[in-house]
Amino acid sequence: MKFPVSMLHDFVRTSLSAEELGDLLTMAGFELEGIEEVDGEPVLDIKVMSNRGDGLSVFGLAREVLAKDAASEPTELYTRAASRFSDVPTGGASNPATVTIETTDCPRYACRVYEGVSNGEAPAWLRERLTRAGMRSISLLVDLTNYVMLELGQPLHAFDYDKLEGGRIVVRKAREGEALSTLDGKEHALRSDQMVICDAERPVAAAGVMGGAATEVDAETKRVLLESAAFLNTSVRRTRKQLGLNTEASYRFERSVDPEGVVAAILRFTELLGIPGSVIVDEYPGKETRDALALRPDRVRLLLGMEVSDSDAETHLKRLGMDVRVENGRLMVVPPSWRPDIVREEDLVEEVGRVHGFDRIPETPLRGTNMLGGPQGALLLEDRLREAVVRLGYVQAVSHSLRDLHPLDGPGERVGPRNPGSPEAAYLRNSMLPGLAEAAARNGGKDLRLFEMGRAFAPSEHRSLGLLVTDGSGFFGMKGDLLTAAEAVGVVLELRSISDDARLHPGRGAAIFAGGEEVGFLG
Repeated sequence: MKFPVSMLHDFVRTSLSAEELGDLLTMAGFELEGIEEVDGEPVLDIKVMSNRGDGLSVFGLAREVLAKDAASEPTELYTRAASRFSDVPTGGASNPATVTIETTDCPRYACRVYEGVSNGEAPAWLRERLTRAGMRSISLLVDLTNYVMLELGQPLHAFDYDKLEGGRIVVRKAREGEALSTLDGKEHALRSDQMVICDAERPVAAAGVMGGAATEVDAETKRVLLESAAFLNTSVRRTRKQLGLNTEASYRFERSVDPEGVVAAILRFTELLGIPGSVIVDEYPGKETRDALALRPDRVRLLLGMEVSDSDAETHLKRLGMDVRVENGRLMVVPPSWRPDIVREEDLVEEVGRVHGFDRIPETPLRGTNMLGGPQGALLLEDRLREAVVRLGYVQAVSHSLRDLHPLDGPGERVGPRNPGSPEAAYLRNSMLPGLAEAAARNGGKDLRLFEMGRAFAPSEHRSLGLLVTDGSGFFGMKGDLLTAAEAVGVVLELRSISDDARLHPGRGAAIFAGGEEVGFLG
């Protein structure tokens, strides 16, 4: 997502350069993918995570900058946006439109009608800013909806009011047999699980995805109905996929928009358009009240692995727009409406860590046992053994631990999943040998030196090493390799002749012992 730095400066007064802003946002969880110059101005290309729809706007990124950098200050525009543009008049002439919501997939829908509109070319400053953000200028009305979306993250849609039948807006699910011609000129057969915006007679938009051609604003438009709504992300995602459409609006709705910002976007549009609109019709059946989450300061320190004072944790959360009060030694936190991703204590810990700085977590050396003891020592032993085998000219093979029965399986009980996916995956291997033999067959069978290291089950789980050679070195050559590899990791092996293993050539087999315990075979 591209954000011109000049737009960020509209919301934040900061001395940070474009590069420093990019670094700061990266540390806040919004990765900088690049900085490009467009018409001499730096533009940040920011990667926004799918659960952080609040970061898909200049205002949202400004919040992050102010939370992370105490030296930066909010501008007047930021303060007005934070107060939902409450200084812009909401009154005006009566609204000739009526709104009816018939689906729970739309928690809020607001609209305003403007008269005496001249839908010509947008002013140069607006066209230039949209171009820097990677958007195409279309007309004044469309450009303003896109600009407000870029500023505040709230998608807007402008209908030609005189093309709406009956002056009605109905938000509902489509009916079988209905169709919609979208703004891209394509005809779509609608399904009953798709949410649509309708007038008194027909669908006029795919809710949250794209408007319809029948009510498109054009050069002749004189009256406009501006839509600002909150749609469930799952509903928009389903419709977008089924219709095969990808838009800036659907991208944001799928990542959740702030339902409390719906009317604020209309007020900002009104201010930029410069025409007082009608009274705003605002239907909000899905309004929710969020409960406070309890945050234990000790839990913050435990999970982050660094010292964060109680007061710092409280300050960090408040800087992110959260309502915080102290109660019985805990922080009771109500996340803001634009953060639906915060649902548990661990989420709050992460937020404290983001603002405090994950880069401040002290480096702590790993504490382990001796070189060949404990889990860490076992891994080091395997690494050294693998390196020794590779130095002897062996190539590593990898096979599945789930397999069918094989003549080269080791003795003993076989174990496997209760409900295997297929007969070929009915048992856990108890030896590396079948997999090595199959790997040799796939690779021509001759002049090979293969090894595999992994888990085997005979029937209990253990780590196992298997070697296979087909290069003519024979029993004694492999014996030398085995002893050399064992010596490299400080293990002394003893070989004892055996003749009762059906897998081995008579007189050419040996059992392998380490510390008096049988650990393998050679043959």
